[in-house]
Amino acid sequence: IVLASDVNKNEGWFDPWLLLSAFKDKVKELGVEIVKGRVTGFSENRTVKVDSGSGPSSYHYGDFVNATGIHASFTNDLLNCALPVDKRFSLPVTPQKRQTFTIAVRDGPRNVPLLLCPLGTVIRSEGPNYIVQHSDSGTFETDLEKLNDFGEVDDVEMAGDEREISAQR
Repeated sequence: IVLASDVNKNEGWFDPWLLLSAFKDKVKELGVEIVKGRVTGFSENRTVKVDSGSGPSSYHYGDFVNATGIHASFTNDLLNCALPVDKRFSLPVTPQKRQTFTIAVRDGPRNVPLLLCPLGTVIRSEGPNYIVQHSDSGTFETDLEKLNDFGEVDDVEMAGDEREISAQR
């Protein structure tokens, strides 16, 4: 065991989407303009070029927050093209395929600590269920078409609230 933790009372999980939404609402309140679209380039005069679907637009910025998720490395590469060589930096963000399952266990132990397996599996309890997430360790898939390929799952049967999944590995 490399690291272990025990969860005591009054500790728990936060909802990352709710937190992100709260941050987004607050920065809008403070006057930040949030632009949805695909970043296509940067200029040396602190201008970002964005294609929002209705054609390209340019925005002058004071501070730029790269909130492009799995595309953050690509956005960073575009930014580096507009920066002097001594100011360029790399961003080690790559898209990864993750599989997440909710498992209902009728008579299992409750309040199990967060378990992190170095091979890419995470297990945690959430109420009467367990959340299991797996990503293949050492495989950094950057082909976005392959990230949406769920061909590994052979059979999914749903009966009421119970789900049975058979997968090939």
